[in-house]
Amino acid sequence: MQMKNISSDRWFDLCERLGIKNDLAHTEHDFLVAQYSDKGRAYHDLNHIDFVVGMLELYRPNIANFDLSEFDAWEHDSIMHFRRRPRGYPRDEALSGVNADGVLVKSGKPYECRVQSFSQIMVTTHEEDRARSFDEMVLADIDWSPLGLPWEAYLENRAKIRHEWREVSDTDFQNARLAWVAKACRRKSHFYLPEFKMKYDGQTQANLTRELAEFRIL
Repeated sequence: MQMKNISSDRWFDLCERLGIKNDLAHTEHDFLVAQYSDKGRAYHDLNHIDFVVGMLELYRPNIANFDLSEFDAWEHDSIMHFRRRPRGYPRDEALSGVNADGVLVKSGKPYECRVQSFSQIMVTTHEEDRARSFDEMVLADIDWSPLGLPWEAYLENRAKIRHEWREVSDTDFQNARLAWVAKACRRKSHFYLPEFKMKYDGQTQANLTRELAEFRIL
């Protein structure tokens, strides 16, 4: 695995700094590569992890626990089920957090570290005002920032997400997408940090509003 910002060597260096033993590091590496390379992935794939880790690196001097934040960046979309689930079924982010927690437990990490890791992964649910610390805010903002790309790139990413949910009918997907877009449009702000607000907030709201208008035309 070798991309611009992520590589097998980078993962193993990270695990060494975190005190994750070599056999466990290799087992989790193989699991993550298999998950993010699955043929069902189109947006939430290794390219997305490469993007998040690369952006996170820019904020390294300001992140209190960079190694844990990078670990969570690798792990945050590790488990995803692209199909309808029963009410009350755990969210994918929670399942990804539990998987990450298993690695930390096996590595003997203290409870406080594990709580921080799970909390950071859960901010990628993008529930409004969920992030509290800077480390959480920067991870949430990076993960959300592709919504603020130009319209053509936004549409390309939307098509990738539709591909991931290809087992869901068009009607069900459109209904779920409409509900998600309408809720996102009502947010007071899409980002936490000033630089993300300045760079992405306006375009994000414009993209979401334009998509919502498309639904109203249908």
